Amino acid sequence: MKKSFKHFEIAVFVVSLFCIIAILIMIAFIILRDNKNITPQNLDVVFNTSDIMYIENKLPLSDEVAKGYEGKGMEEYIEGYSTFSITNPNDKRIEYEIYLTKQDPKVNGIKSNYINLYLTDEFNNPYPGFDKNKMVNYYDLYVLKDKPGRKLLYRSKLMAHKTANFKLRMWLSDSYGYSPLKEDFSVDIDVRIK
Repeated sequence: MKKSFKHFEIAVFVVSLFCIIAILIMIAFIILRDNKNITPQNLDVVFNTSDIMYIENKLPLSDEVAKGYEGKGMEEYIEGYSTFSITNPNDKRIEYEIYLTKQDPKVNGIKSNYINLYLTDEFNNPYPGFDKNKMVNYYDLYVLKDKPGRKLLYRSKLMAHKTANFKLRMWLSDSYGYSPLKEDFSVDIDVRIK
């Protein structure tokens, strides 16, 4: 009697172990099958000019002059200028962010409250938050919580298989006082999926 009870315990153990293994295999199969249906999201970002913008304190500019700048015809380093595009190759709408990272100055740094920014499309229409009558100042940009030292320039959504074009201008405000020192300011432009 004890022998058959021991065989019964072993049989129950083997069946239980087999059921546990079968359940684990089914869970792994479901997870792998679901992960195959998940496609990673990405963005295609193309800079027609540089992804680094640099200015010096040679000549402060009025907002009116700076907003119309098209990337040529002015003395070098008076105004930063960059054109770029963002394409969504995914099958779903995505949210993205354009953010700026201030670089260490080459000589003496210009205070960020004298740096103005203007973001438009390729036809010079300002994006939301960039008004023709109000300039955006670098100092006032929102700092990203997960990226200390990076400032959010613009956040939006882009439909599947669409492209957005950008012109970013950066200049030294005409409220900047004369300085005999050579000073500069530069930022990297980055884009990420939010």
